[in-house]
Amino acid sequence: MFKGYARKVIVVRDTGSNMFERAYFIVRDGQAPTPIRNMTEEALKIIDDPSAQVSIYPKRSIFFFFSLGLALASVSFTLAVLLAL
Repeated sequence: MFKGYARKVIVVRDTGSNMFERAYFIVRDGQAPTPIRNMTEEALKIIDDPSAQVSIYPKRSIFFFFSLGLALASVSFTLAVLLAL
């Protein structure tokens, strides 16, 4: 628990998506006071933006699967060379 710590959060309850029920936006610290209507419009604009892609795999996972693929390829190559002898 944090004492004396507060953040502004905008919750969009009706995103219009079949997949997401709600969207939470955390306002940056030090942001100039802005009317809630402007912040809500900005949040809805971000939701509707098709270029706002979110990666579902962290970079570590991508590296892991890449390394696993290399390891499997090297094992396959080694087996192919050994069986050809």
